[in-house]
Amino acid sequence: MEEWDDKNVRAHINFRVSLEGARLDYLLGSKEELQRLRHDYASLTYEIKLLKYVLKHRGIDLEQEVIDRTVPKCMPKMSPKGGEWDEEDDEKQSPGKDPARDDSSLSSVESEPIDPVAALRAKRLARFANM
Repeated sequence: MEEWDDKNVRAHINFRVSLEGARLDYLLGSKEELQRLRHDYASLTYEIKLLKYVLKHRGIDLEQEVIDRTVPKCMPKMSPKGGEWDEEDDEKQSPGKDPARDDSSLSSVESEPIDPVAALRAKRLARFANM
């Protein structure tokens, strides 16, 4: 490994990493380039191949960076009365169901154990039947 100790080789490595770093900084700073890479996988793999040393040095996964920076974050659904909309609000707003008269939780205890898959299937069928 004494070939890596040569000053010329170290200078070459530093120069290459600086070039790759400049290209990576340009890519990560440009929304247009990130969008292009998001929709062109061949270009993305080519850039990863070209920038492999600086990506490894900085500990960056370029694919994940492209995804994180280009996929819009989903805004939580807001309640008309303020705050975030949740499942309880969906139940209150569902047509034909009065939460004050809901006695599904008061059902009697059955002697057979309930199959969770069958119960989920029945719940979904009931929901679609009410549409």
